[in-house]
Amino acid sequence: GTITLTQSVVVSSPGVTITCASPGDGLQAVPGWYIFEVYAENVTVTHLNLDASNGAGAVYAFSDDVTYDGDGIHLIANTVECGANCAFLPTVQDAVVADNHFTESVAGNTGVHLQGDATGAVVTGNTLVATVPTGNAAFGAITVESLTASDAVACLERTRLVVETR
Repeated sequence: GTITLTQSVVVSSPGVTITCASPGDGLQAVPGWYIFEVYAENVTVTHLNLDASNGAGAVYAFSDDVTYDGDGIHLIANTVECGANCAFLPTVQDAVVADNHFTESVAGNTGVHLQGDATGAVVTGNTLVATVPTGNAAFGAITVESLTASDAVACLERTRLVVETR
């Protein structure tokens, strides 16, 4: 089944894998919250149905190399109904976003957004379906926005972008 959250699930322990016992199970965000806020390294979110359509987004991971370390987050084989964001990963190195299905039906910042030092990031094999225009011209689909050109090493392979009119 689907569990409706009352706030974000904050992950502060490294090396955690988050999944559900039964296929099709998942989590639903509430307005203003992400489903997951990740502040620990090497966290994997896999094989979940994530409904963030009423929330801030499915996943937020952050690394400042002092207090928070969301480096090495893996988002693998999830089905995501996006909110204001799908996945927002500022200053996170070695992120892997692979084989997910993202649907954006709420005008927001949309898509998968890597910002700052995204060294080692791999984004591959995802499907992004947009049924509404982005709410922010600076964002959309997959965005790698780096402080310097050498900060971002992102592989965009086998990624399928679909725009639907409904």
